[in-house]
Amino acid sequence: MIAMVFVFTAGILLASYAFILSFLVKKCHFPWENIWFIYTLVGLCIYPWVMALSFIPVETVLSLLSPSVLIRAIAFGFLFGLGNTLYGFVVPIIGVSTAAAINPSIVLSIGAIAPLALADPKMFLTIKGFSIAACVLVLLLSLVITYLASLRREGEQSLSQNQGKAISGQISFRLGLIFCVISGVFAAQQNIGFYLSKDINHLVEIQSVPTYAISYLAWALSMTGSTIASLTIAGFLLLRNKTSPVFLNLYEHLRLRGQRDGIKYDPPKNPKTTLYLMSALMGICQTSAFILYGMGSDLLGELGPSVGFAIFCGTAILTNQLIGFAQGDWNNTSNTTRRMIYLSIALIISSIIALGLNSLR
Repeated sequence: MIAMVFVFTAGILLASYAFILSFLVKKCHFPWENIWFIYTLVGLCIYPWVMALSFIPVETVLSLLSPSVLIRAIAFGFLFGLGNTLYGFVVPIIGVSTAAAINPSIVLSIGAIAPLALADPKMFLTIKGFSIAACVLVLLLSLVITYLASLRREGEQSLSQNQGKAISGQISFRLGLIFCVISGVFAAQQNIGFYLSKDINHLVEIQSVPTYAISYLAWALSMTGSTIASLTIAGFLLLRNKTSPVFLNLYEHLRLRGQRDGIKYDPPKNPKTTLYLMSALMGICQTSAFILYGMGSDLLGELGPSVGFAIFCGTAILTNQLIGFAQGDWNNTSNTTRRMIYLSIALIISSIIALGLNSLR
């Protein structure tokens, strides 16, 4: 039961990351690349290594690892970083509920099935394996329904005046949907990399490390790869868009941007503090979600990387759907479009329940 609590809590934390990002871009009108730079530096780089160094004799474990294991952990993290950055790029454009349904569904379909296929393909011939595959197919069906509902929404409501301008280099809603699908394919490599990090976790475990901290080093190495990908992209945009001065003078940026767009932006009180603290919190929430998922996955045993991951992603999808409705993502849409998204949510809930019951067998 404690494993399920960890996984569900992790899913909720993961959902909060997309909500904070959307808030900072769409409500506070902060440049995406500045948010992403702070988020990456704190959440993907500093925080994971602080956690690892606090509980694990990192130098000892790294000296025992083969270069191939280290490269593999960082490489899969780099692929996740590419997918995660692309996902973060489209969230303010296509909305939290749509992005957080499409991307995690793709991540789930690959990340939940791949560990089973790598461990024992014959598992799919058992009742448990078949039921897991069936639940993933239902979740994929919810993805298709969400995608179609989002296309209907695009035709039924116009994007807000600032939404398309939230990120320099505006892209269309439809292209944002495609990018979201692509981001899911890359982001799914995180769970595959985590599954393949058993060698790291084994070496950590024999160092008499607390059980809850066994996966910290694997995540730190993975997030190092993600940091390389994320900082490269954010740094490029900071140079291209000349938004580096925003870190020191955010008021001036918002004033000049308002003159350019013909809109008077009303920044929050203490905008610089909001930018730094909320961006850092965004990264801490996401990395904490992965750490908690890792702990819950270990407690679930051999099915943790598949069933646990499916519940983790499903909870994040459902939470972000609720956030999206609260933010008005589906306002001014027809009854048919709303019924479609309600059906998608119902399929997600039924799949999470079925996977949870399956893990208790």
